[in-house]
Amino acid sequence: MCSATFPDNNLIAFLRRSSPPLRRLDIACNSIDEPHSTIARLETCITLVPTVTHLDLLGLTFQAAEHFFTLSSQQPPSDRLLSGVQVLSLHEMSSPFPTDSSWNMLARGLSTRRGTQLRSVSIIMTPIPPATSLELSPNILDLFRGLVEGGMEIYIGTRSRNLLSPS
Repeated sequence: MCSATFPDNNLIAFLRRSSPPLRRLDIACNSIDEPHSTIARLETCITLVPTVTHLDLLGLTFQAAEHFFTLSSQQPPSDRLLSGVQVLSLHEMSSPFPTDSSWNMLARGLSTRRGTQLRSVSIIMTPIPPATSLELSPNILDLFRGLVEGGMEIYIGTRSRNLLSPS
């Protein structure tokens, strides 16, 4: 397991020198960075360790996550980011509650992973401002439940509530 905080050139140097196959990679992202620069650094790290099967991203903003999934879904299947990742966790996503179009983009990004090794996705949010009622629209629920029915394990919500589960 490797944990680091962006920006960290030492992490990139470590990953380049790493000879044993790295299976789990935990990365704490700097949420004050511009989303595209965070993703560019993240992409560099991930492409250096294609053996990663469990990727845990801490503090990624929803805007950065949306850009990440858009980027990874636009690449040819053999070159996609996360091609070997089986478990993807995004924790402490501290941003305003995403819009339906953002959820739609995320669902489309995950649907491009159907039939790949990705089997489990966890998105734990810390909405700003704290919302008393986090809800997904019925259309968005249907998109994610379709992925679940297809065999993908998905948890979206807070530490105490999965928004895909009936209330």
